[in-house]
Amino acid sequence: MKLLKTISFVALATLICGCTVSKEECDPRVDPGFFNKLGCTVSGSYSQRVEDKKEHVAKLREELHALSQETAALNDEDALINEDRASAQRRLDRINAELLKLEQKVAVKAGQHSALMKQVASAKDQLKTVQTLPQNASIIEKQVQKQKLEAELDELLQAQTAALEP
Repeated sequence: MKLLKTISFVALATLICGCTVSKEECDPRVDPGFFNKLGCTVSGSYSQRVEDKKEHVAKLREELHALSQETAALNDEDALINEDRASAQRRLDRINAELLKLEQKVAVKAGQHSALMKQVASAKDQLKTVQTLPQNASIIEKQVQKQKLEAELDELLQAQTAALEP
């Protein structure tokens, strides 16, 4: 009989502990005591904490994966921008070479073509303006400056053709 009472007392204590313990109280970093540990085990709070942590880790992994993909996309975009910048620099270098050649031709006939020299100087100033645009300048601003430079170059080439014709 005494054994039966003891067993029923332990079963009752276990049942009461299991019903009164929440998963927040079952933090393994803090020693909750014998009955609370027993209650945490019986109520499944330890298992629930483990499942919650697994879900949290899975969500963090998904977020990390999404951020990794976004980083890769940004790196691809950066590579395209750098490629466009290199292409624009090559075009500017070609224009600069053309201007230097034109300046040399015009210099030979400087007395006859002072107006043409002013246009060359203006085109060179425009080229310097384009070349000194900050790297973070907007694409539209760069395109506007480039179009101005190309228009001046076209004008200059037309004036040269007209001036050099016999």
